[in-house]
Order: sequence, then structure tokens, then C-alpha cells
Amino acid sequence: MHYLMKLFFSLSLFFVGINGAVGSNQPSQANKNPKLFVFGNSYADTGNMKPTALSWKLPYGITFPGKPSGRYSDGLTATDFLAKQLGAKLPYLWRTHGKKKVKLNRGMNFAFGGSEVFDSPVDRSPNISTQVGFLVNLALARRVYTIDGDLASSYALLSYSGTDYYGFIDQNPNMAAYPAFVEFIVEDIQYSLGIMNG
Repeated sequence: MHYLMKLFFSLSLFFVGINGAVGSNQPSQANKNPKLFVFGNSYADTGNMKPTALSWKLPYGITFPGKPSGRYSDGLTATDFLAKQLGAKLPYLWRTHGKKKVKLNRGMNFAFGGSEVFDSPVDRSPNISTQVGFLVNLALARRVYTIDGDLASSYALLSYSGTDYYGFIDQNPNMAAYPAFVEFIVEDIQYSLGIMNG
């Protein structure tokens, strides 16, 4: 039963992230242009996959924005909803950050469709801890963002839908190791959240 509670916790992180960040319909006076940093999978990806990915093909994007835009959705993603609720502009996409000089004052979306907590032998999307590492590199090594200024006054969204669990169950018909696997997932997510929190 304990591992089921942890499973529920890890699957609920997405909702906690949104509920914790949207206590008000208006951004606070001190943060009129909030930065949004997004990590996770297809529920939050707004176009980080390569243009050859399915997310750039029909039927995705018919309802919003009217054509495929790299979202694994026919409409808005969690990132779109949260940015709207915060009164923020969509964060820049990680895949485009080095291609042209852009002001990174909106934050950054590191989420990739298919991302998992652990590396997948099938999917090449960067896992969640690698995505968090991208932000650490931008803040510490490249000094694009300041920890006390930019990151302390920004919002973060971590979207996780449990893709690792599907892979584990598919590869391990004997569920005896499942509780320990759930603990590994939760610990890794907690570690990534700890890094994001400074």
C-alpha cells in the first residue's frame, strides 16, 4: 500500500505544480513579468521535439494553434495553461536557445515529449534530471540566469505522467520489484525538485 501512495504522489506532481503556482489570477506586483521554467514530458512540451517528430504532424495542433506546432496535443498543454494563468509569455524552447540571439527573459521550456525519470532504451528525449542539468548549466556555467534574481522570482513546472512505470511493467511481469522501483522514481523526482529549489 505504501508504494501506491508514492505512485500517487509522483503522478500528482503535475497537478501540485499547477495548483501551487496559480493562487491568483494576476501576477504579484513584484513579479509582473514572471519567468517560467518547465521540465518534463509531452504534457508540458510546447515544441522541443525535432520537426520530424509526430508532434509536428497532423492531427496535432488542429484546434490550437490551427496547425502542428510541436505539441503532443490538439490544444493547449499544461505549459500554455500555466503561462496564461500567471500572465506570463510562453518560455523559450530549449531546442532554439542557441540558434539565435534571444532575450531569455521569459524563462525556458526544457520539456520533451516522451521524457522519463530514467533513460529509456527506446526514446532519446533527455530525462528529467538532464533537463534540470540544462538549467543548472545556463545559470552557473553560462550565467544566463542568476540564482538570486531570475530563478528565485520565477515559477517552475515539472510534468510527469509515469512513462517509466509502463516500461517497467512491460519488462517485468513479476511485480515483486515494483515497490522498490516506485521508490527510485520518487527519490529521483525529489532530487530534481531539490536542485530546482536551490
